[in-house]
Amino acid sequence: MSKKEYGFPQFVLGPQTDLALQGFPDHPHRGQATVTYMIEGESQHEDSEGHKGTIVAGGVQWMVAGKGIIHAEMPVHALGQPDPRGLQLWVDLPENVRLYMISPAL
Repeated sequence: MSKKEYGFPQFVLGPQTDLALQGFPDHPHRGQATVTYMIEGESQHEDSEGHKGTIVAGGVQWMVAGKGIIHAEMPVHALGQPDPRGLQLWVDLPENVRLYMISPAL
């Protein structure tokens, strides 16, 4: 059975790892939307379209990467603050939506 047979996107959800505590420097996404929710702590986000900001505890960020985007997600480690913990949901976008998205800047 493929996702096309049922007409709904594929979802991927994974556990936090030690790697997540180190952050994810510049890396690409293509054909997906990601939804990030911070449980505690903070995480900084920056992408090739010039968007940047800090996701705080209880905050949510939605990023759409149709034809592609390059971005970084880096946890904020501060004295007296909890280690950042969050969830990220990846949603595969339908192909017709990907066609109208921008290509990543390098």
